Amino acid sequence: MVGFRTSSLLPRSQRSTRWAVLFCLFGLIVAPGRTNFAQTSGKPLSKQEVIDLLTADLPSSKVGGAARQFGISFQVTTSVEGELRDAGANDSLIKTLKELAPKPANKPETETPVSPPVAGPPILMIQSHPGGAQVYVDDEPVATTSPQGRLKLSQLSPGQHSVRLALSGYQDFEQQVSLTNGQTTKLEASLQSSKAVVQPAPPPSNPEPAAGQSGVRGTLGFLFRKAPEGERGVVVLAVVPGGPAERIGLLPGFVVDSVAGHDLTANPDVMNALSGHPPGDAVEVVFSNGVATLKARAVVAPISIIENLPHFRVVHDHGPPAPNYCMGEMLIVGRSILYEGREATSPSGPSDTVHHLDFQASQIAEARKNAVYMAAQGAFHIRTRNAQNANFILVGPTGRYVRPDPVLSAIAQAMARR
Repeated sequence: MVGFRTSSLLPRSQRSTRWAVLFCLFGLIVAPGRTNFAQTSGKPLSKQEVIDLLTADLPSSKVGGAARQFGISFQVTTSVEGELRDAGANDSLIKTLKELAPKPANKPETETPVSPPVAGPPILMIQSHPGGAQVYVDDEPVATTSPQGRLKLSQLSPGQHSVRLALSGYQDFEQQVSLTNGQTTKLEASLQSSKAVVQPAPPPSNPEPAAGQSGVRGTLGFLFRKAPEGERGVVVLAVVPGGPAERIGLLPGFVVDSVAGHDLTANPDVMNALSGHPPGDAVEVVFSNGVATLKARAVVAPISIIENLPHFRVVHDHGPPAPNYCMGEMLIVGRSILYEGREATSPSGPSDTVHHLDFQASQIAEARKNAVYMAAQGAFHIRTRNAQNANFILVGPTGRYVRPDPVLSAIAQAMARR
């Protein structure tokens, strides 16, 4: 599920030692024998190393600390800044990297003519999704991609080659490449699961609302989750524009104690509370705005006001190593963007690590398609003003990844609401 661009050009032994020290700086556990970086390498961080640290979910502040200690070896151009922001860099880190960028050497007043450099051998950079794939060139096994999916080959002859990647549980990927001396050719391979793709069933005409939505035949038009253990009622996540909840003054963050006399602290089941109240009935709602407890009467609305909300099936990426993600539903309600994880997968198999993410449009700094990280899968990210960064992939009706334009358009409309 996850993918990265090409790896550092350091030899494997130096690269392992170098990363061991970088991760030691952040208090992570590294394997024994990989902590002597200071004696073997003092090289500044490359752009790819900074991106890899960010996509490993290290805070921008810690990445900035590593950059200040080791320095960096690249210029922060407009395109490079876009790649860094895709990986999760915030404004403070971008500023730090620009300050640390090496200054270009002064051009001498007179230059001595030099002979044109001799072209080196061709280089093939492979990025596989997922990692750990066996690589064959012209049907000969040559190497295996890293756990992050990266591999650099510099021993191939120029000309046409057949490249095949194989991984247990996935269909083989094969592609022809043309290599030229002195040039780097990039090959990105997304391996498809060999398991049958199951098309999700369409929602029933009267679905049970996701994330705690109220009602089967009728609804009050608000979404909620059970309050934390020991606290009362349910917490409002979002309200449908123009719906009953909005008309009585409910807002995200309010706590609803009861609906139609049904105590939501003892049993947070709004559906059950409304089961005997079809659309048009008026019910009493008791709720708190954090200052006072209020009562209001709301008229039950048809469940269609929930069914017609923009909703999308998406995958939420948990970061390396691959595959590491949860799949669920993204629902856009007014100025609220909600993600409810349903099932998860980790490198060791099915996982219980599902996420529930709530974004308010006022707190979103940007939502756009990725330029680098998982770009081949059409990944997009939502980054908040407090530097939270979440990557998603939109899943189409056949279970395959599709372009994120529809969900990004819906998020943009939510951010434009007043």
